[in-house]
Amino acid sequence: MFDPPRFVAARTLNGSREAACHLNALKAVDAWGGEAVTGWAIWQWQKVMLQAEHHCVWKDVSGRLFDVTPQRCGEAKIVFCVDSSASFDPSGRSRRDNVRKNISDMPEVDSLISLEAAKRKLMMSDCWFEGDQLVCRYDEIAVAALQDNIELLTSVIVERVGIWPA
Repeated sequence: MFDPPRFVAARTLNGSREAACHLNALKAVDAWGGEAVTGWAIWQWQKVMLQAEHHCVWKDVSGRLFDVTPQRCGEAKIVFCVDSSASFDPSGRSRRDNVRKNISDMPEVDSLISLEAAKRKLMMSDCWFEGDQLVCRYDEIAVAALQDNIELLTSVIVERVGIWPA
């Protein structure tokens, strides 16, 4: 079940890696107790799109939540929704895609959302963990073509709204 969104402070662990939130949260549990909590990090591209990213944070022994995963832009806090049904597959074979919502009136955003979903599906179709490293096999040429189209559409959208995605 979803909890209401809330701000969660960042507290990056030494040795934490971007895009490895579940493993980072489990390392925090091993180091300090508490538990790993799954849910969704909510991101907004102002006037364009909302995106919910499957994410995991650490709950300390007193019940406070912390994001122990370094974020690309160095955020001091994130918006997070606890979702106990958003489980994590430790084998890496089953990965959840982001949930994206167009909040504009631009059809280009719907196209961008479709391209992002296609790229994610292609990249995550054959993945597994080797130790704590996620390994994926995919068609790099197809992913590069999708990425080129994503970048083109992103620039068209930025030109219309004047705001880059965070």
